[in-house]
Amino acid sequence: KLHVVHGQPSWSFRSSHVHANLTKLGGHLGPVGFRLAHRLVFPFSVAPWAEEKPAPRTPALLRALRGDFFCAPFGGNGTPWRGERHPPHGEPANANWRLARVTHGADRVTAHATLATTVRRGRVDKFISLVDGQTAVYQRHVLSGARGPMSIGHHAMLKFPDRPGSGAISTS
Repeated sequence: KLHVVHGQPSWSFRSSHVHANLTKLGGHLGPVGFRLAHRLVFPFSVAPWAEEKPAPRTPALLRALRGDFFCAPFGGNGTPWRGERHPPHGEPANANWRLARVTHGADRVTAHATLATTVRRGRVDKFISLVDGQTAVYQRHVLSGARGPMSIGHHAMLKFPDRPGSGAISTS
């Protein structure tokens, strides 16, 4: 069920230690809360203008801007390349996603969202898993049907308190 979180229609899902939100617009992951000992932390940034009315031609990416989002291609292009004009950070970061399902296993919850791309015809499947007892977010993106070279990436936006040692990042 969609509900509005910081100005964006979003789906929410949780495990024992993580509460996550995924925006319909752009598939942005955030905010995400992590339960650590006796406190909650929210390290993903949400744009300070998230709940303001955007200017008419504001790119979708900037309207939803928060947390982490998948870029394909990572950049964008003002000049079409082989007839393709990609929005900033690609269609996945700007288009409307569809929630396919949320599955609950013995110790995990997985949200599966899909996007049919139109600039370069294909499909992107987003899988986000949260595991009970863990303060981690597991993400996987599967591209299918599209052909040709493309730079891809995750665009994480973190905001830690302004003091040394206030955060640590671990990636695989």
